Amino acid sequence: MKYILQVGRDIEPRHVEEELAKPGRGQAREVYMITAEQLRAEGKRQGKTEGIGQGKVLAKQQDLTNLLYRKFEPIDNAVKRRKIS
Repeated sequence: MKYILQVGRDIEPRHVEEELAKPGRGQAREVYMITAEQLRAEGKRQGKTEGIGQGKVLAKQQDLTNLLYRKFEPIDNAVKRRKIS
């Protein structure tokens, strides 16, 4: 199982499923399924964290645009659309 997870980038999921469906592979299948669930959960956590970070950046950009608008009067739409880096 460790080998599959470490070097299995080119292995098709159906081949793994076929192998795990063979008699006597129940424990390996259970470990595989648990690992898959853990990896999915980790991916969701990372996605949420990245999304929150991006949201904070966008909020700061909007705040800065609002401050610039107040200070310097109307801002050209092209300037509003530009990303601040």
